[in-house]
Amino acid sequence: MWNTDSYDEVDIILSIVVNLGLEICFNKIKESLQRYKDIDKAILDEIKETIDEVGENILNPYYSLGKFE
Repeated sequence: MWNTDSYDEVDIILSIVVNLGLEICFNKIKESLQRYKDIDKAILDEIKETIDEVGENILNPYYSLGKFE
């Protein structure tokens, strides 16, 4: 249920996908940036920020914790 009309829903889905390391879903989210041209700027910014933060580390959702070792 990828509803790009609701900031709250996008935020929740992004959190679930990243925390569980759901690679296929993450790739679908990245692909959605090309398909949905009318995404609200705040929602688009949240999606892009998440993609930038995760990078290629979707399979290791705790990658960023390694910085604190």
